[in-house]
This record gives sequence, C-alpha cells and structure tokens, in this order.
Amino acid sequence: MSIIIRKNKHTARIMRQQYVRKGAQGNQHGYFRAIPLATISLSATEVPGDIAELLSTKERAHLEKSIIFPARNEAERKKQEQEARERDPGWRVAEAINFLQEAGRRAQLVSVDTRLLARLHETVAALGPAVVEDIDPFDAVSASVRTAISAVEKGAYGRNQGPVRKDAIAAKKWAELRALVLESPNSLVAALQDAGWVVKRDRGSR
Repeated sequence: MSIIIRKNKHTARIMRQQYVRKGAQGNQHGYFRAIPLATISLSATEVPGDIAELLSTKERAHLEKSIIFPARNEAERKKQEQEARERDPGWRVAEAINFLQEAGRRAQLVSVDTRLLARLHETVAALGPAVVEDIDPFDAVSASVRTAISAVEKGAYGRNQGPVRKDAIAAKKWAELRALVLESPNSLVAALQDAGWVVKRDRGSR
C-alpha cells in the first residue's frame, strides 16, 4: 500500500490508501479508501518515532521527500538569513537613523546631554567614513568647529577657575587642533600655502 499526503497551511495529514474488494462490505464494486494514520508538521526535519513505526521503508522515503527534506532546506535557509542579519550592521544603522531623526526634532525643545552627544559622535566615527561628494571638506571642518563651540559654551569641559593648565583635557585638545590647523609642518595652513592659496609668513608674524 502507498500513503497519501495532504498538506494544509502548517501540517500534513498522512493517510494510507487501501483497496476494498468487491463485496467485502456489501459493495458492488471495488474501490480505494484513505485511512488516516497521523498528522505531521510541515516544519518537521525528522520523522517522529511514532509515525516512523507506522510506515514501511518506501512510505517513509516518500514522506521524507515530500515533507522532511523541504523542511530541512527551509530551516537551513532561515538559519543563513538569521546569521546574515546578525552580521549586518545596515538595518541597525537604518533603525538608529529613524530614532535620531525623532531625537533631532525633540532636541529643538529639550537640549541633549553633551556626554551623550560625545558618545554618539564616537559611535558614528567607528562606522567608518561616509563618502559624500557634495560636502566640501572646509564646510565639514567649519560645521565641526561650530559644534565644538556650542559644546564648550554648554559646559562640555566645565569652567576653569584658576590658572590655565596645559595638562587639562580642553587645553590638550586645543593644542592638538591648533597644531593641525596652524603649527605643524603638515598643518592645514601649510597645505594651503604650498598650494598657493595662503600667503606664507614667518612664524612670528602669525
């Protein structure tokens, strides 16, 4: 005898086809009838033991081909998709942008803690450089300077009440920025001078 597999949305009914001979039950003609055996989930990746006991080797092979092997393939596909999603930073960045846009609208009414903003900038920087051809590098620097000015005015580094200390964080950061812009051999002003866009002057005349 062979089995019949009838699939529903989430499960499949397993039935065995049985031939009823003419006159066996007062019937005038012989016919086939389906005898219910069991129900199996369409996501089953193994044949349950209680069902396996009901099937012949050939019937089990038919069940595996119809239900078990496709379920294994689907399970593997979902596993790979989940692993790829776990590795992918893109959807997390997209969700973060949505939240940041909401935060930006609310920040017009309530200021954001400068320490949170610092963490935000550090996190964004860790994602890598953004390739935006339309942004002029000087505009980007100017925007960063304006952000720094606002942070200092809002107390990001506190307020010094005594003599200026060169080992203070704010003083060190200013010294580093000044060197990058004005004083080091590879400074911004040096690059502009070499390109002929800024007049070269003696160090003492700056």
